[in-house]
This record gives sequence, C-alpha cells and structure tokens, in this order.
Amino acid sequence: MNLRNSRFQGFLVLSFFFFCPIISYGQTDQTDSILRAIVDFSPVEQTDTLNALSLFYTGNNQCYQAKRMGEEALRIAESEVYKEGQCEALKNIAEAYWGLKDYPMAIVFYQRAADLYGEFRAFAEQAFCLNAIGASYRRSGKFEKALDFHLKSLAVAERINNEQRVAIASCSVAYIYHVLHNYPKALEYYFNSLEMNQSSGDASGMADDLNNIGAVYFECKEYDKSLEYYTKAMASYRQVSDSAGIARTLCNIGNIYLVQGKLSRALEYQQKSIKIEEQNNNTEGIAYSYSNIAAVYRKAGDIQKAVIYKKKALQISNDPEFKQRVCDSLRVIYEEQKDFHNALYYSLQASAYKDSVLNSESQREILELQTKYETEKKENQIENLKKENLIKALEAGRQKTHKNYIILIAVLLILLIAIGFSLYRLRQLNYRNELKKKNLAIEKDLLMAQINPHFIFNSLNSVQGFIGENDPHSAQRFLSKFAKLIRLNLENSRNPYISLLDECNALQLFLELEQIRFENRFDFIIAIPGEINQEQVQIPPMLIQPFVENAIIHGIRYLNEKGFIKISFGLESNVLSCSVEDNGIGREKSAGINIRKDHQSLGMKLIDERIALLKDQNKSPVSVEIQDLFTESGTARGTLVKLKIPIVEDS
Repeated sequence: MNLRNSRFQGFLVLSFFFFCPIISYGQTDQTDSILRAIVDFSPVEQTDTLNALSLFYTGNNQCYQAKRMGEEALRIAESEVYKEGQCEALKNIAEAYWGLKDYPMAIVFYQRAADLYGEFRAFAEQAFCLNAIGASYRRSGKFEKALDFHLKSLAVAERINNEQRVAIASCSVAYIYHVLHNYPKALEYYFNSLEMNQSSGDASGMADDLNNIGAVYFECKEYDKSLEYYTKAMASYRQVSDSAGIARTLCNIGNIYLVQGKLSRALEYQQKSIKIEEQNNNTEGIAYSYSNIAAVYRKAGDIQKAVIYKKKALQISNDPEFKQRVCDSLRVIYEEQKDFHNALYYSLQASAYKDSVLNSESQREILELQTKYETEKKENQIENLKKENLIKALEAGRQKTHKNYIILIAVLLILLIAIGFSLYRLRQLNYRNELKKKNLAIEKDLLMAQINPHFIFNSLNSVQGFIGENDPHSAQRFLSKFAKLIRLNLENSRNPYISLLDECNALQLFLELEQIRFENRFDFIIAIPGEINQEQVQIPPMLIQPFVENAIIHGIRYLNEKGFIKISFGLESNVLSCSVEDNGIGREKSAGINIRKDHQSLGMKLIDERIALLKDQNKSPVSVEIQDLFTESGTARGTLVKLKIPIVEDS
C-alpha cells in the first residue's frame, strides 16, 4: 500500500531521529522515544509510521519490538476504523510472531489479516496471508493443515490470475507433497510454479523451481533427470548472479555423482561449492560440503581423510543440529573401525549437542519472556497516561454508541423472533397439511382394501349361490348385511374418529358376511366390558378390521377343524386395548403358503402406514404387538394381536 506524502515525510523524520541510535539504545528506550515523537501525528500517520517501523524491526530480527510496533499500530487503526492500516498491522504482528517461532499466534494474526483483506477485495495480500498460515502449520509439523491453506492461497491467486502468487503457492504445495514423499504430486506443482515464473519472467523463482525438481528426481533415484534439472538450475542462478544458489546446486550435483560412484566428479563439485561458499563467507555451507567430501572419501575407502573432513565440518559449524549429525557419522565410522573409545566419545558429543539444541531453545524462550516483561512494563506506563486523556473524550461517544447498539440489537431480535415465529407457524401448517393429505390417501386405500374387488366378487358369488339354491331369504339377508357394511365403511371413512359402537357394528357385519362366505367354518365373539361407554369412546376408524381379515384369510382359512376368533376390548386411562385372537395355523405356516402363492397383504401394508402416520399425529401413538400362540407340545395354535389405541371421549 502506498503511503501518503505527509505520512512518508513523518516516517523520514522518525528515520532520521531514531534509526541512527538503534544500535546504542535498548529496545524499551527506543519504543518510548518513538511513541513520544509521533504523539502529534494524525492517527493515520501514526498507524503508517508504526507499521513501517514494525517492518524495519522484523527485517533486523528484533521481532518482539516489531510486535509491539504492530500492536500499537493496530490499536490506533481500529480506533479510527482505518482498514488498510489494520490489515498491515495484523500482518506485521503475524510476521513478528513468525520470527519468534510462535507459530500458533502467527496463524491467529495471519488469519485475521486474511479475513480483513478479503473484505475489501485485496486478494493478492489475502493469498499471501493464507500461504503464510500454511507455512506456519508446516513449521509446526501439521502438514495436512499446511496443505489445506496452501491450496486455499493457490485458489485465490488463480482466481485473480496473479502469476507471482500462483507460483509461490504452487511451490509451497509442492514442498508439502515433497516432504510427504508424494513425488508425482510434488513434481506436478513444482512444474506449475516453474510455468508461472517463466511466464512472469522471474528468473530467480525459476532457478529455485528447477533446483527443487532436481531434488525430487534425486529422491526418486532418477539421477539422470535430477542432473538435468540441477544443471538448468545452475544456469538460471548464474543468469541472476545468485552465488549462494550456484554453490547449493554444485553441492547437489556432487551428491548425484557420489551415489553414482563417480567419486572424482563428486569431489570436484564439492570443492567448487566450497570455493564459492568461502567467497560468500558462508561457514555453514562450507561445513556441509566438507561433510559431503568426507562421504566421498569414506565410499572410496579412505577412512582417514573421511574422518579429517568430518572433523573440519564439526570445527567450523555453529549449528548444533548439524554438529549432532556429524558426531553421529563419526560414531558410526569409528564403530566400523572397531575403535570403540572414539565411538563412545562422539556418541557422547552427539548427545551433548542434542541437549544444546534443547537448552538454546529454552534460553531463547526465557530471554523472550524477560524482554516481554520489561517492554510491557514500559508499555503499560505509556498506555495509562494515554488512557487518562482518551477515556474522558471517548466515554460520551461510547455511551451513545452503546445505546444505539442496544436499540439496534433489540429491533433486530424482535424482527428475528417475528420472522422465526412466522416461519415456524408456516412450517407447522405445511406439516399438518402434509399429514392430512397422507391420512386421506391412506384412508382411501384402506377403504378400497376393505371393499376390495375380491371381497365384493366373493360376496356376490354367495348371493348367486343362494339364488341358485332357491333360497331368496338367505340371499336377501346377505345383501342387506353387505349393503349395511359398505354404507358403514363409507360413513366411517369420512371422519377422523368414530365411536367404538360404529367400529364394532362394522366388525360384526364383516364377520357375519365372512362366516356365511366360508360356510360357517369359524365362530366368533366380540367381548366388550359393560363399563365401556361404546357411544362415548372415540377411536380412529378402520384400524381393527385388517387384523380380523388377516386372521381369517391367513389363519383360519387353512384349518381342518372349526376356527374361532375372539375380539376383546378393555379400557385403561385414555387408552383402549383391543386383542384379536384366532386358533389358525400360525404365522410360520401361513408365511410358507403365501411365499408359494406369491401373496402380498395390501391391507396389512396400509395399516402399517396408517399406524406410522398416527404416531406422527398423536403424542400417545397406536402400538401393535403380535404374538404366536403354541400348545404345551409346541404346536402352533393361532395368533394373538394386541392393539393399544388412544381414545377421544365424545362430549
């Protein structure tokens, strides 16, 4: 973001007064001086100046001081609703936490910055922050999280067609796959990064991509391809005069020749790498090449020179982790030479360097805490002075704003409640209408099932039989009962509830007709206790008859003896109990017969749907329990159906 001229001039003034004495003064004194110097600046100028200082301190590895500048910039920017300043401050704080290796906190502030950049469509900066979150997770060892955010960064960069951001995000994604040994995916994204860098003309980025591709092929043991891309990388590094990159690539090529057994070439390239690293005064690079030369001599069988170069690497390196690895290598060499005295010595040295790494980390954390304590103490003093002046000015405005917020929230809550209640009522109405439609459809199907064509056909056949036998009285009696049953079923189907008396009348007529049709092959009884008021008790219609019909068709029909059906009622609280008991052949035998005949009971299927619908409509739903009855010898002697039906009393 570009600074305004006035803000830039303010920063130049601060640069003149404060950057010069940075070496001679402590961090706390610097902070106090800076905050005093910018007190007369406008809030926007203060924010931009503090953000610029935060960047400066991060660049000079004074990360805690950078964090303080960023936090102060964020406080001012938030009070002035200066969004651009807030974004820069959040990003600077995240960068400071990154420098302090506090990756969880870095993630928090990078995420806040990314969200805010997204709000005002600064997508390039958003892509940067998302990629930085991925890098923070990567440093924390959480590679799946890291990959997720690198891919998010890549998606944003591709959407705005920002080749530089696409290249960086692709390289980051490739690195995660590289670490996870998913080499095909790593190559895919490295090549994508290379293509973007070629398109934008970023020779330095191209060189890094070529070097990374060479490294992947090296790990895949495709040494010819690895050498090809390392050679291309070195040409690109030379094009941009990147001596450090050239030295690294020479070292990598030397490692290829080492594994190929071309030891003289391996030695040549490691020595070339050392020469450049000496010009760059990069002792760690020199130490790494010394260690590689030792590996060359070890493979050549010159153990003495291998030990010499390992010790030279150990002597000049200041990296405890690298020195630990070198000591481990020396231990292995001495163990192979049966020199257990030196092997033990370097084993202890390796342990000591490992402890040193842990101690250095602990000391760094202690130093950070100490610095944090001292600087926060001064910061609190300054903050208290500012608060005394700001509180009075802000209090009146804050109270007014608070009141407006409360009114706004109250109005919004009322609107939300009203909308929610309306939606709830509408949903309930739709639900009830849907249940009503389902109920009507099922009742229609049940009615059709109860006066199905088979029943009508069989009934008319019975009438025809009576006429053929010249028995008009029986025919007239049968037709009268049949007409009453049809009329009663039609009337009952129109009402959600009917009296128990009407239900029992329908059952009586149905059983009498079936008794005539089956030539008195069964008897029946309907038992109702006297304390039940049949006219007052109301139940859903067409619930019991399908079970009675089922008992006749699937149970009694196949008996060799006379059948019997008993329908009993009982009343407990507001629940009517009904049992339908028969002495038929039982469900097991009936199921076998029905399978052979490919029979499916439509009535029972509909009654199951009707019961499910009643469960949705009532708090006390209908329940059905079916029991198989057996004699003492274990022979099936019928079926017992128990229904629990919630009732409605007719007032």
